[in-house]
Amino acid sequence: MSDLSISVAMCTYNGSRYVAEQLESILKQTRRPDELIVCDDCSTDNTPGIIADFAGRAPFPVRIVSHRSNVGVTANYEHAISLCSGDVIFLCDQDDVWHAEKIAATTDALHRSQASGAFSDSEVVDSNLQPRGYSLWDACAFTRAARRAFPERAVEILLDGNRVQGAALAFRASCRSILLPLSRQWTYDAWVGVILAACGLIPVERTLMQYRQHDQNWAGADISPKPSRLRRQIDKFLHLKRY
Repeated sequence: MSDLSISVAMCTYNGSRYVAEQLESILKQTRRPDELIVCDDCSTDNTPGIIADFAGRAPFPVRIVSHRSNVGVTANYEHAISLCSGDVIFLCDQDDVWHAEKIAATTDALHRSQASGAFSDSEVVDSNLQPRGYSLWDACAFTRAARRAFPERAVEILLDGNRVQGAALAFRASCRSILLPLSRQWTYDAWVGVILAACGLIPVERTLMQYRQHDQNWAGADISPKPSRLRRQIDKFLHLKRY
């Protein structure tokens, strides 16, 4: 096991229905974080109270930052990432559930590979955590062949369509200077994934969390194929033909 220090950057907004389960799953990690940074984006429900209660009993430091006005998902993650002090930063949504070995397995993969970042698969579940019968990698067509090719073709593969879920991602804090500020033209995880792919990003061949689908998801995981919006954006920006 590595001696890398771990920060979890969590973003919340009106998440009182599910956030307690996510917090408990962090508490149950076999390798607990060294700190939890929570940036709340001006919630109007009891999310701040739930987090404050958790902070009072957590065995690791919990820093809570509440915005005075709503800044949106990307700016919220940007702020949370900027506040982390650990060697490795895990991104965390408010409504998922982490498997107990998520931090340990991902950190170990980073340590062994010396990669800049690592991301795992997620089990897609409904609002009650009942499995939908497929994973996030199934939904985004991140096939076994694509995963085998990933070390040599990571940037190309991600430009063809994002396979990196922010909540399943961890990266070295030393990469923060090239990741921030987060682009406002892409989803934050697509941006982080492509930048890290150019520096060394690896898939962890494990399903390490439950990705909850509900009527308030900012993004979802539909099994049906979709055209690559990210790739179209890149092609338009660079004036390249798709290949």
